[in-house]
Formats: sequence, C-alpha cells, structure tokens
Amino acid sequence: MPYISNMMLPTSPPSPAHRAPARKTKVRQRRHDQEVHAGRTMTPQAVGAYGEKMVEAALLRRGWIPSNVNASVRNAARFDIVAQGPQGQIVPIRVKTCGPGQEAFQYGGKPGPVPMDDLNEVDFTVLVAMGESAGGDRFL
Repeated sequence: MPYISNMMLPTSPPSPAHRAPARKTKVRQRRHDQEVHAGRTMTPQAVGAYGEKMVEAALLRRGWIPSNVNASVRNAARFDIVAQGPQGQIVPIRVKTCGPGQEAFQYGGKPGPVPMDDLNEVDFTVLVAMGESAGGDRFL
C-alpha cells in the first residue's frame, strides 16, 4: 500500500483574495497567440516533441533503433536523436518541426541562412510538417 502523508491538505481552492494577481507580459501574450491554432493550444516544445516522435516511429518501422537525446539532455545543441541502423551504423539526426498552418522551420532561433559550420558528413536533418490531422503530416 502506498504511503500517504498525514499532512493537512486544502479542501477547496484558495479564494481570489489569496491568489497572486494574474500578469501577462507581452512575451507571454505573444507566445500564447502563436500557440493557439484551430481551437487548440500547442506549445513550441510540444510541436518539437511531436516531430521527434514521428521520426522515431519512422526509424523503428525501418528497423533502426532510435534514442532521443532530448530525453536526457534537454534541447541538446547539436542533434535530437541518435539512431543505430541494421548494420550497426550510428547516425545523429536533427529534427525540425513546423506546426499546422505554419510554412517555416526554425533553425537556431535567428533569422537568416541555416548555419552549416557545425554539420558533419554523417549528420542528417529531418523536416516534419504537421498537418491539421495525423493524415496530413509530412516528412520533407
């Protein structure tokens, strides 16, 4: 049987007088506006995680064993997934995902050309475009 603490828990939510005033900064409001699409909220982190899961599933289907680096190192700088192929080859993979209705992929957070100075011969980048539904998802 799980241990349950005997500390006193509140029986009802705090009254409005006890709550901190709600503050929405310009940044938070802008993020919220960008995240709301088609009646649902999806954070940029959720969009990225979705793309990574799609790539992992596609690799598994093809006999590869993927390991998501972001599961242990949050937003690893160089790549998102390391995959081992059927012959034992190891491949680092970057995943860039755009949400439904978006037409651009963010790479490095700054406008301009995609930086190429940190790419190796064995590096791969997979672009995932989320559709309005799962059937509309695309790999580019």
